[in-house]
Amino acid sequence: MRYEGQIYRPPCEAHSLIVQVTIGCPWNRCTFCGMYKDRRFRTRPIDDVLDDLRAARHSYRHVPSIFLADGNTIALPTRELRMLLEEAYRLFPELEHVGTYGGARYLAQDLTPPAGDEPPESRGTASSAAGEEPTGADTEPPGDPEAATSWVADDPGSVQRGIHAGKTVGELVQLREAGLSVVYLGLESGDEEVLRRVKKGVTPTEMVAAGRKLKEAGFPVSLYVLVGLGGRDRYREHALGTAAVINAIAPDIVRPRTLYIQEDTPLWHQRRRGEFVEAGPREALLETRLLLENITVPVTLVSDHITNYLPLHGRLPHQRDQLIAAIDRTLAESDLGSLRPAHFEHL
Repeated sequence: MRYEGQIYRPPCEAHSLIVQVTIGCPWNRCTFCGMYKDRRFRTRPIDDVLDDLRAARHSYRHVPSIFLADGNTIALPTRELRMLLEEAYRLFPELEHVGTYGGARYLAQDLTPPAGDEPPESRGTASSAAGEEPTGADTEPPGDPEAATSWVADDPGSVQRGIHAGKTVGELVQLREAGLSVVYLGLESGDEEVLRRVKKGVTPTEMVAAGRKLKEAGFPVSLYVLVGLGGRDRYREHALGTAAVINAIAPDIVRPRTLYIQEDTPLWHQRRRGEFVEAGPREALLETRLLLENITVPVTLVSDHITNYLPLHGRLPHQRDQLIAAIDRTLAESDLGSLRPAHFEHL
C-alpha cells in the first residue's frame, strides 16, 4: 500500500483497510479543519489505486472493511468509483463494508458558492492555510497562512477529473448497488451564520438536500456534528439550527465531536486575535443538552470521538431522558477540566 501525507478516517473505520484514492480535500477551506492543509488536492491515477488493492490482497488474509480516503472521495466520477468498488469486491470476497467521506457540495448539485468564497475548482489556483508540517507534499504552502485555506492540483486535467459536481440519485444508487456502504456527511452545524463564518461552503438547506438525497438512494445517513463550533456567542443558534437540520433529514446516526482548535488553522488565528471565543466544557455540555432536547426524529447518537467531554450513546427519543440526566450529573458532580484525557493535548 502506498500513502501520501497523514491519513485520516472516522473512528468507526479503525479496523478498515485504508485505500487512498484522492490526495487531500477539493474544498479544504473550513476554518476549523487542520486536515489536508499540507497538500494540494489531486486524484490518484485509477491504475495506481487498483494496484494498491491487488497488493493488499497479497498482504492481508482477511479484509472485511475498506475506507476510501482522503477527503470527499465521493467527488470522483461515478464510473471510477464503480470500477474501484467492483475490483475491491472481486479481490476480497469477504468484503462486507466500504465507506468514504462526502461533503454536501459533492453530493448535491447546482450549489452556488457564497460571494467571495467560490470553490477552488472554479478558480484554478489558490493558496492554503498553514496546518501541520508538510509530509509528502511536493511544494511548500505559499502565502499568508490566514489568507486562504484551499489548494488545488497544478494539473487542470487532474482537477477536472477529480472534482465531480454533484451526484444524481441514480448515480448514488449505482454506487450503493456496487457495494458502497456509507457516505459520512459532515454537517458540523445547521446554523447558516456559523456555516458562513467557518467557510463550510454550503447552507443548511443544501445540507438537508444532500442528506435526503443519500436517503432516497437507500444509504444509511451518518451525520457529523461539531459541538462548540458557534463559540460562546452563538452556541444556542448553533444547537437549535443543527437540531432543525437533523429533524429535516432524519438520519440514522448522529456522531457529535467537540471542537478542538488545532494550532495554525484559521480558527486558531481568530481565537488568538479575540475574534472567536471558544466554548469551555460547561458550555459544550449545555449545548449538547440543548441539541438533544430539540431532536424530534428517531436517531442513534454515537459519541465515538476522543474530543468529546462525555461519551453519550443512545437512541432518541426513547433514551433522551437518560442522556440528558447523564449530562446533568456530569455538570453537577464532575471536575469539568479533567473530562478530556491527560494525553489529549499531545495527539
